[in-house]
Amino acid sequence: MDWGEELKTLRVRRGEKRQVRMAEAGLDVALVMTPVNLYYLAGTAQKAVLLIPSEGEPRLYVFRSWERAKEEAAFKCIEANGLNNVVEELEELKPKLIGLEEDTIPVRVYKRFLKVGAEVGDVAYLVMELRQVKDHLEIELLRRAAEQCDKALSSVKDVLKEGVSEVEVAARLELELRKAGHDGYLDMRSWGDHMPNIVVLSPSSLKPSRLSSVSVGPGLSSACPVGSGGRRLKRGDVVWIDVSGRFQGYTSDVTRTFVLGKADKKVEEAFNAVHEIYRRALSKVRAGVKGSEVYMEA
Repeated sequence: MDWGEELKTLRVRRGEKRQVRMAEAGLDVALVMTPVNLYYLAGTAQKAVLLIPSEGEPRLYVFRSWERAKEEAAFKCIEANGLNNVVEELEELKPKLIGLEEDTIPVRVYKRFLKVGAEVGDVAYLVMELRQVKDHLEIELLRRAAEQCDKALSSVKDVLKEGVSEVEVAARLELELRKAGHDGYLDMRSWGDHMPNIVVLSPSSLKPSRLSSVSVGPGLSSACPVGSGGRRLKRGDVVWIDVSGRFQGYTSDVTRTFVLGKADKKVEEAFNAVHEIYRRALSKVRAGVKGSEVYMEA
């Protein structure tokens, strides 16, 4: 399957829904710059601004690389030297309300668009609402990303050995992910956050860090305080492995727990307790139920 062409068609079809949501929010123009949102809406993550009017076709102002964006994007690409080109079109359109990604846009860029004289609103939540609902093609891409995790985890029995360090296990599993077609990195929407594709942790490595997670590990230094450390595995260790697949920009996340050797009684009791919590939460999952209700059941 030509995923690029299929995704281009999908992005064009999203146009009507996108513009309906803009009209409901009272936006005359939306400007999208965040790479992950650019990819979702336009099909390219090149350095650019996607200008979406409430009526008519979107335009992609590309700073770098225009040649590549032309090949990838679903919309007209305009070679631009900087934000001045975008500002000039805004001045011609004379919008009353411009939508910007207020959760990620740099202040300097935000102030530049304020000079147009229009009011500014947030478009980030509208894009997030669009992204919440997946169609059949997106579900297939997510399935492919999950398959990458399965392939990586199937090699755990060959790499999880006494005396091997956490980071060595992570590196071996990373290789399996890349061989399975992983894009190579993860996109984190929150400002300044980053996360490895593989995190392997053992008992003394369970440390909190800046990400909203029970544990993300110590990392290899305080400069990058996320991920596996250098601790070497011992017999009896409970090893926690978090794997993130990524295919054509779509991400899956699979976590599994292993024991090096035989689990002791406390580990078995903890597993049984967590399994019961999972069973109860799963019994609440059905159409129309809020995620918060499932959480409270757990």
